[in-house]
Amino acid sequence: LFSLDAKRIGKRLIGRFLLLRILLATFTLTCLVVASAFWLKSFNPHGALFSLDAKFAENDNAYPGDFDDGDSLELMDDGSGRIKLNYYLEDIRAIAFNVLDFGAISVTISARFTYLSSVHPRVFKGNKYCWYSVLIVAILQLIITYVPGLNSVVFQMKGMDGTSWGIVIFFMFIVFVVMEVEKAVRAYLKFKDVDVEDREYGAFDNPMEGEGDMTMPKGASNLNLVALEK
Repeated sequence: LFSLDAKRIGKRLIGRFLLLRILLATFTLTCLVVASAFWLKSFNPHGALFSLDAKFAENDNAYPGDFDDGDSLELMDDGSGRIKLNYYLEDIRAIAFNVLDFGAISVTISARFTYLSSVHPRVFKGNKYCWYSVLIVAILQLIITYVPGLNSVVFQMKGMDGTSWGIVIFFMFIVFVVMEVEKAVRAYLKFKDVDVEDREYGAFDNPMEGEGDMTMPKGASNLNLVALEK
């Protein structure tokens, strides 16, 4: 930190490349969350999807009569007459939530170093609080996903199976790779003397800030200020 230059007047905290990294992570997470929902939904017959709670299924394609081969479809055991699915809306919520949070963990691990790769033993050293936060988030996710009542009532989802966790881990890996590739590109650009650290003024900055009239406002000299005694 002591080797870095002081923040220049008019420079914003978020520059071009930091904003690009934020947007890239956001776009990647959003796409993978949506993809996980459609992937899990594809395991259902005809891609059908509805809630386990029958009161939310009135307008859904949930009954044998909604399909041409409805007579051959297995029915749920709750007596509602709805077809049996491999995954319900509650499963979709669970996998989407976990893809988002575990994907964010991948972003955190990649962001441990600005230019150095996180695919190295050094990622486990230097900042133990990073791993404390990762552990806390992972435990909270497991609690939210599996504790009865908390998952079904508060978050309206259910526990995940092995297939769902496989998708979560796979997408977590994809997020990590995307962020590492972005980091490698940025390191290459820095090697080519591109201003990837946004030290120069850019579109987000105001180089004229601080160069205006810095005098006291009119009437300030008449204020009855009291000096504090030491």
